[in-house]
Amino acid sequence: MIESDSKSNRESSTQLLRLLKACKDTRQLTEEQEEYFETVKKRLSAGALPKQTSKNALAAAHEAVKESVSLLKVLASLQTTIPMELLQEHIAESSASTHGPREVILSEYFV
Repeated sequence: MIESDSKSNRESSTQLLRLLKACKDTRQLTEEQEEYFETVKKRLSAGALPKQTSKNALAAAHEAVKESVSLLKVLASLQTTIPMELLQEHIAESSASTHGPREVILSEYFV
């Protein structure tokens, strides 16, 4: 387990992110599982997950590692403890990215 004296390293989100980054061999995962894995890492690095959720996920991941060092067990524990609503993009993020040609409407209003 990763333990350190600095305050930032004691946070559960930082510890969970380090645990996930240590799992480099993702050949046994499907594409959907890899996407989920990357999404969780992105949300953790951005600080988008609540503190209690990351704490519960870290505890579940540690339990999965204690049972067996299997990436599938760690992934299953993450999927049960982190709600999908927290991993979806925020409405402001999705509305900022527009696809297709931009349309500019030029109009002049005379009084």
